[in-house]
This record gives sequence, C-alpha cells and structure tokens, in this order.
Amino acid sequence: MIAAEVAIEATAGLKRVTNRERPNGYDDQSMPSDHTATSAVYTRLAADNLALSGIEERVQLGADITLGALTAATGWARIEAGAHYPSDTLVGASIGNFFADFFTAAFLAAPESMAQLQLQAIPRGATLRWRLAF
Repeated sequence: MIAAEVAIEATAGLKRVTNRERPNGYDDQSMPSDHTATSAVYTRLAADNLALSGIEERVQLGADITLGALTAATGWARIEAGAHYPSDTLVGASIGNFFADFFTAAFLAAPESMAQLQLQAIPRGATLRWRLAF
C-alpha cells in the first residue's frame, strides 16, 4: 500500500532528524513511531472503505471504534515495551492519518460531477443554479 510506504519513509526521515533516544536506551530512533503510523494508515483506509460500502450506520460506528482501538493499542504496546514515549506514538498516528487522508482524497475519492444543476425553494419562489467545474 503506497500510503503506508510513504508514512514509513516520512517517519524514517523524522527519526534521522530528531535523533531522540528511546526510553529503554536501545538507540536514538524513538521519534516518531512507525508502528503506530502504519497502524493508523491501515485503520483509516479500512474505515474509509467501510464507509463507502454502504453498511448500516451503527455497524460503521462499531467498526470505527474497533479500528481506532487497534491503533491506540499499537501505540500503547510500543510505550509499554519501552520503545517510545507517548508523544512518539501520537506523532506517528498523526502522520499515518495524514497520509491515509491525502492518498484517499488524491486517488480514491469519487470524482465530482463536472456539471451540477440545483433547484432550491425560497420564500415566494425558487432558485435554479447551474455550476460547471473545470
């Protein structure tokens, strides 16, 4: 998945710049968490795909909560393992969400119609609007 690969590359670049030591002292690659970034990418893409599938609203809500919990659990596991500080996982989750949203909007979103015609009721009449996007 391209969004996940880009998120991992972004976290790798930030790790080289920040040189933040891990809580367990293993190395200086703590900031940000690429595990959490990857989890956030896949969570967001899964939630977006489910939303487009037309499932019931309550099922969608349950799926969103469950998927979000998986990303939170990934971040918490990295903190508990001593591999990251809480801020590392929050930044990783932000990076993952950003790239998932970016690639969804850029490449997966349904294209808007080139022309739109809208009729709207107003007091004592109606308006007719025509919009042409180019």
